[in-house]
Amino acid sequence: MHDLSKLIEYLSDFKYLSKALSKGSITSQLYQLIKDGKIKTDKEAKSNLWPDGAPRGALGYVKRNLESKVIDAVLLQSKDHGKVSSANKDIAKRIAAFRLMKANGKALLGRHIIESCLDKAFEYEFYEYAYDILRELIWPAAMSGDKKYKQYSKELSRVQLIVKKEQQINDLINLVNFTLSGKTSISADDIHKITEIKAQACQIPDLSTRITYTKGLIEVYNAIVSEKHQFLYQICQRYLNTLVDKWEIVPVGVLFTFINKSIPYLITSNQTSKAWDLIGQAELLTQSHSYNWHVINQYKVICLFYEKKWQEAYRICQQVIDVAKMNIEQKELWPIYSAYAAILSGQPTKTHKLMNDVSEYKHDKLGMQFSLIVLELIHYLNKKDYGKYIDRIPALKRYAYRYLNKPATKRQWYFAKALLQLEDTRFDGKNLAVANSLIEKMEEYPISTNFELEFVPYGVLWEEVTGWITQA
Repeated sequence: MHDLSKLIEYLSDFKYLSKALSKGSITSQLYQLIKDGKIKTDKEAKSNLWPDGAPRGALGYVKRNLESKVIDAVLLQSKDHGKVSSANKDIAKRIAAFRLMKANGKALLGRHIIESCLDKAFEYEFYEYAYDILRELIWPAAMSGDKKYKQYSKELSRVQLIVKKEQQINDLINLVNFTLSGKTSISADDIHKITEIKAQACQIPDLSTRITYTKGLIEVYNAIVSEKHQFLYQICQRYLNTLVDKWEIVPVGVLFTFINKSIPYLITSNQTSKAWDLIGQAELLTQSHSYNWHVINQYKVICLFYEKKWQEAYRICQQVIDVAKMNIEQKELWPIYSAYAAILSGQPTKTHKLMNDVSEYKHDKLGMQFSLIVLELIHYLNKKDYGKYIDRIPALKRYAYRYLNKPATKRQWYFAKALLQLEDTRFDGKNLAVANSLIEKMEEYPISTNFELEFVPYGVLWEEVTGWITQA
């Protein structure tokens, strides 16, 4: 019972065993007896478990069953320890290996249990873990002349090669993550490296999958760096389809990236039904109140804006603002989403409170100023407060002529000119011909997937604005 008791010491939480051990089973009883320190020998185990005499071989079977389940439970416990993210799964498993095998530099467990860990390592295709275990086994085998020494040595050489390839892949993944921060771009040489590694290591399923999604990430971020956003959807969908049978071994962050980069294209091309399908998939990968949860809810609101479902959009905004913890970026964005939804859904809104809410964080950010000016103007139009609308015209004109008459912001430029034109119409719905022609010119330019520049698509917003004026 010595090895089993040492193994159980590493298991601090029974919940990791609860699904595997049936309540009241012999295996569960053996676990509890060892955990409580009531038995130390096979004889004591038999007398406690089978007072009338143990069936032949029964104890050995129960011990092996418990051993396997405890090893699995310790791995799960280590994986979840400290809420370890999927990106750190390998580190967590390596910690589990050392917990099982070593304490204060001394091996604690018998060889048969360490070999069980080795079997698990190969089963899970966790080769760094296998490398650590083989190093633990090979030296005693060499010193004692054990016939397994050659087997261990051969396995160790094979695993060393795999670990080296995994490290190369990890380096490339780190390079992709570095690209995320905007500090560098990925060259064609990096893709060539991946091709070479894939040729050498494609027989390893897990590694081959990692190579595939790493290449996909590189293609995605190369498209972003080179501003070829029109190709993002095709790239992401290609890799999602390629990895469809491997989702369980692909990091959640990778899957979310491919889905996340697809949704804006679908929304801006008015394929909102497909966007909703991807949003549903993304929700399955997302923890409540996480950063990605905020992203998904923003996509929901934007889809609803495109579908003119203002009341539903406002409801989601309020749910997020009321219950969610937010970082600075989220605190900046959600009041603006909510303000647009409030105005367009007809919620009673006080001007002073509205502008205070949305200006608290964004007043010094150039890219957001136009959205805030537009928000204030449509608020006055909705209230038929044309005097205050005219008072804000100089701010709109100053901003438009200073920042918007550029190729990258032509949609904003023409929308601003249409809003300026409303003053000349005297807010009469019968005099909108010039303003409508400016909107038609605006629609010749593709809508941006940067939703912070265009919270509500200007074409949809213009329909609402002209509806208010016509009703006046």
